[in-house]
Amino acid sequence: MTYRVFELPDFQEFIYALGVAPEVVEDGTLRLAFQGDKDEVVVTLDATGRSVHVRWLREDLPILELVREGAVRVRLESRPRSSLAVEFETDSLSGVLKVQVEPRFTINDQLLFR
Repeated sequence: MTYRVFELPDFQEFIYALGVAPEVVEDGTLRLAFQGDKDEVVVTLDATGRSVHVRWLREDLPILELVREGAVRVRLESRPRSSLAVEFETDSLSGVLKVQVEPRFTINDQLLFR
């Protein structure tokens, strides 16, 4: 398998685009937490492991839990539809996981053969 680097934006770019600063939870791992009225979405980005973990909770009950490896890039989009899009590439697959955090939470995931 071909090794690819996981490119992450700078801390300030997260704050500008999404309104939150990432929390460093381990070496090379960032956590972003977004609060809604009854919902919470937590995105964990592991640069070293090139992986992403997304949890969507409603009143502390899991709605969605997604774990994906092979991440290569994070793109940020700012308001009014603030979101982060994680691009994935392996030798045989490519795709994008998009997590919108404003004005409401939505998650769109595509992973296709190359």
